[in-house]
Amino acid sequence: MKHIVTTFLLVFVILAAIAATKAEAQFIKDPEIISEYLDTLILTPEERRHLQQMYEMVGLRVGKIVGGEDADIADYPWTVALVTAGGSQYCGGTVIDEEWILTAAHCIGSSAFIRAGVTNKNDTSGQDRQAVQIINHPEYVSVTQGRDISLLRLGEPLDLSDPNVAIAPISTEMHNLLGFEDEGVPSIITGWGRLFSGGPAPDILQWAEVPIVSNEQAQVGYPNVVITDDMIAAGLWGEGGVDACQGDSGGPLVVPDDSSPVGYVVAGITSWGTGCAGPTHMGMYARVSYFEDWIFENSGLSFPGPGEDDGIPPATITDLSVTGLPTENSITLSWTAPGGSGDEGRAGSYDLRVSDAPIDETNFDDATPVEGVGRPLQAGTAEVFTVEALEPLTEYYFALKASDFFGNESGLSNVVNTATDGSPRIEFSATSFDLTLSAGSTAERTLTLTNTGEGLLTYALPSFMNEERFTAANIRSLNTTAFPAGTAENRAADNLRQRFHLWESGARGPLSTYDQQLLDDRIEAAHQGIILTDEPSVTIPFENLTATGGEFFDVTGDGFTNELTAVRADFVINQAGGQTWASDLALLITNGDEISPSTVVLQVGGFSDFGPSGTRIPWGTGNTGAPNTPVQTTIAIPTPLLVDDLTVWIGHGWGNGSSSTWSGEIEMIGISEAAAFISSISPASGSLAVGESVDLTITFDTADLEEGEYEATTQLRSNDLTNPVTMLSFTLLVGPEDGLIVSPRSLDFGEAEQGQSVELPATVINSAEEAIEITGFSLDSDAFAADVPLLTLAPGETADFTVSFNPVEIGDYSATLSIESTAENSPALISLSGVGLEADGPFSMVTFRLDMSVMKAEGTFIPEAGDEVFVRGNFGAWGLNPDFMLQQNGDTIYEAELFLDGEPGRVFEYKYFIQAGDGRSIPNGGWELNTVGEDGNINRVVTLSSPFIMLPIVYYNNQVTVDTETDFEMPAQFTLSQNYPNPFNPTTTIRWEMPEAAEVSLEVFNLQGQRVAQLAGGMHTAGTHTVSFDASRLASGMYVYRLRAGDFVQTRSMMLLK
Repeated sequence: MKHIVTTFLLVFVILAAIAATKAEAQFIKDPEIISEYLDTLILTPEERRHLQQMYEMVGLRVGKIVGGEDADIADYPWTVALVTAGGSQYCGGTVIDEEWILTAAHCIGSSAFIRAGVTNKNDTSGQDRQAVQIINHPEYVSVTQGRDISLLRLGEPLDLSDPNVAIAPISTEMHNLLGFEDEGVPSIITGWGRLFSGGPAPDILQWAEVPIVSNEQAQVGYPNVVITDDMIAAGLWGEGGVDACQGDSGGPLVVPDDSSPVGYVVAGITSWGTGCAGPTHMGMYARVSYFEDWIFENSGLSFPGPGEDDGIPPATITDLSVTGLPTENSITLSWTAPGGSGDEGRAGSYDLRVSDAPIDETNFDDATPVEGVGRPLQAGTAEVFTVEALEPLTEYYFALKASDFFGNESGLSNVVNTATDGSPRIEFSATSFDLTLSAGSTAERTLTLTNTGEGLLTYALPSFMNEERFTAANIRSLNTTAFPAGTAENRAADNLRQRFHLWESGARGPLSTYDQQLLDDRIEAAHQGIILTDEPSVTIPFENLTATGGEFFDVTGDGFTNELTAVRADFVINQAGGQTWASDLALLITNGDEISPSTVVLQVGGFSDFGPSGTRIPWGTGNTGAPNTPVQTTIAIPTPLLVDDLTVWIGHGWGNGSSSTWSGEIEMIGISEAAAFISSISPASGSLAVGESVDLTITFDTADLEEGEYEATTQLRSNDLTNPVTMLSFTLLVGPEDGLIVSPRSLDFGEAEQGQSVELPATVINSAEEAIEITGFSLDSDAFAADVPLLTLAPGETADFTVSFNPVEIGDYSATLSIESTAENSPALISLSGVGLEADGPFSMVTFRLDMSVMKAEGTFIPEAGDEVFVRGNFGAWGLNPDFMLQQNGDTIYEAELFLDGEPGRVFEYKYFIQAGDGRSIPNGGWELNTVGEDGNINRVVTLSSPFIMLPIVYYNNQVTVDTETDFEMPAQFTLSQNYPNPFNPTTTIRWEMPEAAEVSLEVFNLQGQRVAQLAGGMHTAGTHTVSFDASRLASGMYVYRLRAGDFVQTRSMMLLK
């Protein structure tokens, strides 16, 4: 009886919604109503969980399809239904190959079934298939954040002889560029409206025609959501009545193309919208052309651009050549891209073959195919590709063919051959140097490098190449590949530039006034300045510097100091690959040794943004690729940048650019090279044939240095793959010309509790030519103690001792250790400092963890607007304390570590609080609701139970986010967490998460760049991993740990306090 009543209430709610809206559909997100509806279906537990989450996110459609008409599947045979294991339809999809279905990522759970070739979705006579492979876009998080696309590989191919099943080719980048997706283009959407017990029951396929709406126009209707370049909008702007309600999530939006076998290409995947058929809320779809390369990379499917098969194959490639020097396992090739028809357009694919025997037309198919060549670029563009995984000291032959999208194949290219190099091996006579010099003196030491391998060895010491001009040869070992920030602004800019180059080539009309203004704003300089002649500067000279798009070179050396106030450019482009401009050469400054959007703090020049929005300043000149186009300008930095401890790079600043060459110099004004006691290492770069050696002269100079101990490290990079980077370390002790030297000159003991004793080492050295007797020592504070030996030191002899800090009071301590001797400079002094702390009673370090994904998606929490989130509780009198602000640890996770005093069992109450950075009103004044507590408590609670408490991750207001990944327990992205506890002594735990299996390397380094521990290595499965780090053998101080997992790299720091 209860079930009958509940079902009646469900029907009543649905019918009431229909009656209230008449012909207009609505979305229901009430979890209870959704759950009641799912009770009417035959579902597995996994399907039940997935559909509950999906409908709570995108809504359960109620009502008659608005503006749609009954359709026959024979007219739209690319449309398929996604069904549950029990046959209930819930989403749609598109046939793009007999084995592949295109749909929305938010539709996909851990399994997927499709039904093709039916007009009535309940007709079981169609072709039912199960997906054996599900590929969701790895960056998909939620529908409003884009990337809502998924590929399904079927376990059994579809029967395309069935007239009700056909492939719809995808809309390609060329379709987009040539206007097939422009505003006003009529599109067709198809699908089955959601059916409900007691409501209208259109089991028949529906179709409707809606015009494309520009993203700029659609943005007006969604002020709280960013419409990104990977989305496309459709609907009747200002009128309403027809939009995405006609289709199902994941279903197709197609646009006309007469050259398509079915007359259409699929341009969109039904994704999201607000309400249904409203006048300003357009239906939003995933833009398929944006994902053309992603589809190719994951399915191997390529699709033709607009046009019919003219029977003309791509032109035969005649300029295949070897570029650069072969390495022991790689050879780089270059050629000019042919067109899809002769030298026009864009070819569809390459077939590159390699063999250890000559290649001709008769044996081309027997040669080994080379994987990963990628899709051809526009005709006339320079292509560069490196063939890897080759054997050393082996001669290889290469040949290439190109095909268009219709299978027309070019002739065989010219055949090139060359041999891989042998494996070089670098050996050092020493990697560390210790010496003692008197103030104002110089000295030289020799470092011998030997190539004991079987191939040419190249080496470079970037810190000492400032007197040399960087060239393609001597800068090779300093390179890295960076990728532009994945922002909508960046993607739109690249699309805009592609359209500009198509206009230049005559392939399409000129840019609109609006687009031209966008391009001008991106390339015009806003901060031109003048050189102040009294400021210091550092010049980076280069000659024939060659880089591909996104390739950068580290020119930091030992580092720089002071504030950067301006950047002066004086260079030309020698040779432009593809459509590269002279102004694409860029200077990057990062706060780490990797280039990523999170590390870039300044970019001058280049077209793509490699850092956050607002960090790039264009040159404002040189926006052409004609040979010898100059870039001669000075850019003032709006806010002077302190460059100490930052990394400087130069390279190709257009991510889509081809290999190009520049010559000239870039001058960084206002900064100077970091002070160092090594004035030169020469020669700073070079190459060694097999068996050859070279002596490097290292010059030490103590001019302008005070007495004391100095340490330095520098990198030596080589093409020895077993040892590509070697850290050379140097220790210099500077003393009087004749006297007793103490090292270090000062000791800082940090913090110590009352009654605690902290020890640090020290050394005395005799730098005189006669023996020195240590006669005594004294301290002017009882908080410090020392065991200085009273003995006689021969010339050059040293003696070690320890100094301890034993605070008895709370406060700052300072003292001087005075060592008496027979030396002329007696007494030798060491400055001592430390802080005494009160011995604490019981306490717990509590880690508060909060997931803000839902608040971000809803627009309640906007970090870009300066929003911050705090934990407020009775442990802080419920006040807004800056120390209680949560810090971001991942895309949506925020954490704070607080020390809470109290015996085990003490209970604290708290809530989370959002503070708007722009002063806008936040619901409930920023506080969480009074429903977040448990057992009748309006607040959250934490009970002290141990010294370290890590609270589980919760959602603000307990609003649970929607997880649409294949495995709902798996992490959504690679993440390296902060170690716990931190600071620590002597052990701590490091945790990382992996959404997929990958080769892992987890290492710990000191601040000199030396690796002190390898914590994990080898292949690891997807999931959460932890490892314990025991630092008992290491000294107190800051350490850095770095995780490499596949292409993912992240670094964090931790503090060891003993």
